[in-house]
Amino acid sequence: MALPDFPLLFFEVSFFFLYQRYIERPTFAVYVSIPIVVALMLLSKYHGLLVIGFVVLSNFRLLTRPSFWLMGLGVAAMLIPHALWQINNDFPSFRYHFLERSTNPYWIDYTLEYLGGLPFIVGPLIGFILIYASAVTKSDNVLDRAMKHTLWGTYIFFLLMTFKGRVEGNWTIIVLVP
Repeated sequence: MALPDFPLLFFEVSFFFLYQRYIERPTFAVYVSIPIVVALMLLSKYHGLLVIGFVVLSNFRLLTRPSFWLMGLGVAAMLIPHALWQINNDFPSFRYHFLERSTNPYWIDYTLEYLGGLPFIVGPLIGFILIYASAVTKSDNVLDRAMKHTLWGTYIFFLLMTFKGRVEGNWTIIVLVP
């Protein structure tokens, strides 16, 4: 794990905890806490955007809730300073990830290395079992479905990213929570 992975995992766990509360019986505290946790997750590492995206993909009904959009505005408001910093510094993070990091041509070893390392990211002894179990287990509720979408969506997203360049193993660390 890299240093930013620890806060990312903490805020991801916090997000899924709050998400479950939001689905089952939302309170004012949940409405206030989710934007804070999401903003901190995104500031920890941009991979938090994958978590949010896959949760929304797992439950399109979120888009019909006014509270979802209000929480999104809260997240956006908290990220304004970071957005201004990106603008004032010519978007260094985006330039690196979308332009500079991917300058090498495709090499099949990128994909093979990624696929070969997947089971070992979550643990060499249990990785194979967890991947198999997540493939055959049925999602019984909204939270399980969100976690399954996050796990498989992350794996597929970074598999596709191997066609642009090398993918670091710790980039998939968000699958540890699901």
